Amino acid sequence: MVDGTQQGMTGTSNQEGKENRKRVIPCDLTCAPSTNPRRRVCGSNGVTYDTFCLLKAARCINPDLKFESRGTCPTSSTTPKVGDEETTHKATVDSCDFECAPSSNPRRQVCGTDGVTYDTFCYLEEARCVDSSVGFRARGACPDPRQELEDPTNGYTVLMETHVTLGTSVAL
Repeated sequence: MVDGTQQGMTGTSNQEGKENRKRVIPCDLTCAPSTNPRRRVCGSNGVTYDTFCLLKAARCINPDLKFESRGTCPTSSTTPKVGDEETTHKATVDSCDFECAPSSNPRRQVCGTDGVTYDTFCYLEEARCVDSSVGFRARGACPDPRQELEDPTNGYTVLMETHVTLGTSVAL
């Protein structure tokens, strides 16, 4: 698990990525440490990161790394250990460290456009600072991504209008 003591990754942004229209991941991240297990996320590499910010920081080293799921990764013999190259780099810039107060109140949760449930709006703003493509989606927890495949409305109410034209026949 990557925790607040390994506060992210240091690297440089790939300016060529902009020219190639690839999304550039900012690599000068500082991620606030978290001991809240509800903020943990699993990367596609089998590593559990304490926060989504730490996962984004790891993408500076491994651009193919993706968000796999919320929560701790299933135990795997291939899970990298602390001390591997991917977990030993440290971020150096404090510009996106909002020092958000943790909350266990589910009423304060918000869903980001990145599909991540944030404990408070402050954590969403912190994520937006790191990645400007992250925005507010809805109040409350995000729907389970597996449910989104089964429910195309993503758990939201869809209002539909039906317009029916009735034809009448008139005898002349």
